[in-house]
Amino acid sequence: MHYPHAVEAVSSAVDMACIWYWKEVLCLQRSAATACLLKQFGVPAQLVIGAQQMPFKAHAWVEVDRCVINDKAYTPEMYAVLDRC
Repeated sequence: MHYPHAVEAVSSAVDMACIWYWKEVLCLQRSAATACLLKQFGVPAQLVIGAQQMPFKAHAWVEVDRCVINDKAYTPEMYAVLDRC
């Protein structure tokens, strides 16, 4: 990964914001905010949305250079990718 400092700084800031936010933060909200902030720093981040059929679950996470940065590394193995943006 070519942007470790920006990725670490943004991830830490989003984590802190989620801790202090008074409502539960969902994966889509967290991932959208992370991806937008990273893109502002010039990092080619992708918001990824995936789903699994049984039991039905949907999930969102952020990848940089196809590496998951705000979830477990094996997350893409658990979900069929529906979209990347």
